[in-house]
Amino acid sequence: MEFIQDYIVRLIHEMVRMVLKILFNITVEECEQQIEENQEQSEMYSKLKFLINNGKINEAENLLYEDNDYSDKENLLIGIQIYNYLNELDDNFLESHDFSRQEVREGLETLITKYGYKDLICLLCLS
Repeated sequence: MEFIQDYIVRLIHEMVRMVLKILFNITVEECEQQIEENQEQSEMYSKLKFLINNGKINEAENLLYEDNDYSDKENLLIGIQIYNYLNELDDNFLESHDFSRQEVREGLETLITKYGYKDLICLLCLS
């Protein structure tokens, strides 16, 4: 089971890395910098992380999707970084708050699809 979880962690990390490179030509670190430089994005990111850290992962995920302008690609950065943040949390934390590693992966795929990049998900699944 540990092998499967480790594989999923690496898969999500690579998905995040590739999506950022393909869509924005930036690294994970540059993504975080870009979010910090935009006050509105920084506030939303901080709010989502606060909810997650307090065990309200599903609420954070719901907030991520609420009133989102899926035509604004810059908002996608927050979602990608949030799923990357969730991916860095340990399995015990996720499970104790009714969230799974698989849900992190599915959430990232759903988010990318909602922004109109379903073909990118198919491409990433092949690599």
